[in-house]
Amino acid sequence: MISIKQNTYLKTAAIVCGHIAKQGLPILSAFRTEPESLEDSGWQFFCGKAEEDPDLAQVWLLEEVLKFEPSLAEYIDLQPGAQVWRSDKNEAWRTTG
Repeated sequence: MISIKQNTYLKTAAIVCGHIAKQGLPILSAFRTEPESLEDSGWQFFCGKAEEDPDLAQVWLLEEVLKFEPSLAEYIDLQPGAQVWRSDKNEAWRTTG
């Protein structure tokens, strides 16, 4: 069962790179900064392409990120400063933090 606290957290915002948001590329890396507000999770998710255009990034709810990439669920509660990454969508996640 999801608690009210977890449900509220899943409604916080995350930054998703444009390649993921618009082209459906897989999430290959993520890092969490200190949230700037109660609505901010601090998470940013990237596809791994070097030529990222920040103007194409989108804001998604964490629940949308987890629907897109369920394998991130076990890492979503990591503290600010944490990073997760993988080289390929079929690889296991590695983490710091």
